[in-house]
Amino acid sequence: MARRSAKSAKTRKIPARRPLPPLRAKPKKPAVARTIKFLNPEGVVKPFSRYSQAADAPGGFRWLHISGQVGATPEGKILEGFAAQAEQTWKNILAILAAAGMGVKDLVKVNVFLTRTEDIADSRRLRDEALQGAAPASTMLIISALAHPALLVEIEAVAAKAA
Repeated sequence: MARRSAKSAKTRKIPARRPLPPLRAKPKKPAVARTIKFLNPEGVVKPFSRYSQAADAPGGFRWLHISGQVGATPEGKILEGFAAQAEQTWKNILAILAAAGMGVKDLVKVNVFLTRTEDIADSRRLRDEALQGAAPASTMLIISALAHPALLVEIEAVAAKAA
């Protein structure tokens, strides 16, 4: 077998590469809405107090589902009277929101369970104070009892925030 000389190996031509096709710009994704839309559409009864008929959170939001909270302190003491229980219930919800890096403006749905019809007006007033102008979708139910006979109110909530 014949050996190639060192000189011929150095002068060997390398075939030219084909040029690469031009880079195509990636199609732009449509801008994603980063806020929750609260809706009170025409053709639906206007809310009876400060709440919205619906809350529309766009894709890519982080969701927080808050279990029913009651008027019990962090130490487990159930407070006496509707106003004290409702205030503590909202404090519990606000503390959970804060622990998740959220606030009242991130609430999209609130369900309020009352055991007495006479507490409706106070419940609405205390909700408005706690929510500081936020108006999430809301449901209020009057039920016969809660899990403990001393409980007068329970509130569950759902919040959403841009991820």
